[in-house]
Amino acid sequence: LANVPWVRAAVALAATLFATEAGPPLDARLRWLGHQLAHFVAALDVQPRLLLRASLFATTTLSPLLCLRFVRFERLTHAERAHALERFERSPFGLTLLAAKAALCILWFEHPDVAREIGFDGRALREEADA
Repeated sequence: LANVPWVRAAVALAATLFATEAGPPLDARLRWLGHQLAHFVAALDVQPRLLLRASLFATTTLSPLLCLRFVRFERLTHAERAHALERFERSPFGLTLLAAKAALCILWFEHPDVAREIGFDGRALREEADA
């Protein structure tokens, strides 16, 4: 899956979106996300699949250009990617990032380590309030 261009771009986008003060996420977790995303996209009908892939393409192609960088998104440094995404989100194209962000967030927060890190115990908020 690492050789599939749109998966590589999505993983670079995720590394930027989910970075913390400690830096980008671990490579193993990003590989897991790329694998999960490829399976997720393969299960989609044609229209949502095209929408998600178009969102990824627009984001990862246009965001470097807005910073006058003429390289693929995944070839930028972490700081350059973060800057490119900030500029992209403020641009008229910013809304196109929504589909990619939504899919990546859904999958990212399904990882058991992420759930533990954010303190998610598998219970709904309503269950906590009732307890």
